Amino acid sequence: MKTLVPAEFQVILFKLGKDFYALPITDVREVRLYEPLTTLLEARPFVLGMLNLRGRILPVLDLGQRLGKQAVVCQDKTRILIARASENWVGLLVDEVEGVATISLPTLQALPVSAQVGQPQYLASSVFELKGHLISLLDAAILLSESAERRPKIDSVRHKPKILIVDDSRTILMIFKGLFEKAGYDVLLSKDGEEGWQMALQEKPDVVILDGLLPTLDGFEICRRLRLDAGIKSSKILMFTGGLEAEETKQAQAAGADRFISKNTKPADILLAVQRLLEAA
Repeated sequence: MKTLVPAEFQVILFKLGKDFYALPITDVREVRLYEPLTTLLEARPFVLGMLNLRGRILPVLDLGQRLGKQAVVCQDKTRILIARASENWVGLLVDEVEGVATISLPTLQALPVSAQVGQPQYLASSVFELKGHLISLLDAAILLSESAERRPKIDSVRHKPKILIVDDSRTILMIFKGLFEKAGYDVLLSKDGEEGWQMALQEKPDVVILDGLLPTLDGFEICRRLRLDAGIKSSKILMFTGGLEAEETKQAQAAGADRFISKNTKPADILLAVQRLLEAA
């Protein structure tokens, strides 16, 4: 007896940058807002971390990076697609979810072989048109099976990354303390420049976040000292200030900061910036 193949099926549409993609809706369990993840220091660059989904631990991939495109930048429209194929689960970070569409098999077009050269193997060899857009249909089964083979084991997660945040604003300290603790970091706080410098010497944090203007010792001087001290010069340094004027940016660069970012940046984007600094270590 022949198995009947449905002439139509539904897909969930999403964007990576300006490009459109789709996954069969049967492979997508839910769509979630971006949330802080448990960082994995030994993971591949496109693995952002691990997500606890109601007791199920699964990796979250930056699908843009995994497809060789620009990394997803967290914003209001950023979403995590929870996908499943067989027993494999994974979170896929995408720029924007466009909705659900019904497509028919006859509308699928095979990609020319030349268009597939250099593409990751799980990018399906079919596309379809919808409302003037050419949409690539991804193969969820291959994507998830590959992710299962490559994903880090939970046992391989190192000690909690240690982060030192030095800022003279108690409000800022409390906001980032909650953010980074929820993401699995060991968080140290200081409101004073000299105290922050001494804490860095003693604790040797993996990451130091510095405000530029601090009492007793400014953040730029702390940054310079960190870069000169052999015991802690490997610490990653992120500097932020209120306005991030051009002069402050130059000072941060000259002091040796790995990255500089406006204090007005969304907390989720600051968390992601720290995660990527650790991944690049």
